[in-house]
Amino acid sequence: MNQSKILQWAVWGTLAIAILGIIVAYVIESKSAGDSLQASETLPVIKTLEGFTLTNQLNAAVSVQSLKGTPWVANIFFTRCPSICVQMTERMREIQEASEGLEPLNLVSISTDPDHDQPDILARYAKRFGGDNERWSFLTGEKSEVARAIQKELLLAVKENPEGSRQSELDLYTHSSLIILVDAESRIRGTYESMGTNVVQSIVADLKKL
Repeated sequence: MNQSKILQWAVWGTLAIAILGIIVAYVIESKSAGDSLQASETLPVIKTLEGFTLTNQLNAAVSVQSLKGTPWVANIFFTRCPSICVQMTERMREIQEASEGLEPLNLVSISTDPDHDQPDILARYAKRFGGDNERWSFLTGEKSEVARAIQKELLLAVKENPEGSRQSELDLYTHSSLIILVDAESRIRGTYESMGTNVVQSIVADLKKL
């Protein structure tokens, strides 16, 4: 083989090695990017719930333990609220509808006005908004247990408005408008502003990540 042929083979060999190196580097980088994307899509664990037990619209006990095994979303409201609670409950109804046919999802709405919102009142409220009694629990209970469930467990803010500071006779409570996503292991995995845009789509998307 003459010197020209040897040089030609050397050039082609060097080029082949360089191309192989580029391919290997691309594969490694792609895998790394995929791993990073997968990690970024993992929802954080915000808090593990210790537990609470309240009473639903059917006068049955509902607890963190009884909800375990299925993801659930939660919000707080009161039936005499004339404004934001109506919008929040409508948003929960949208989540109920959007999650039909997907992975099982329960819904929990806890009243901040438990002295008034007894099971019979909650049952009428649930019917008004098309609540599925099999999936959507409207909860009441002892005032101290309700407060603990809302503030200590779900980390939501609520304040009873003093009579002298109320804007109207129904301006009874100021409370959070967040919706909470809890996984099947009773861990809070997401919080969503119920008045925000695309909140239902965001919750359904995150549900699929659990």
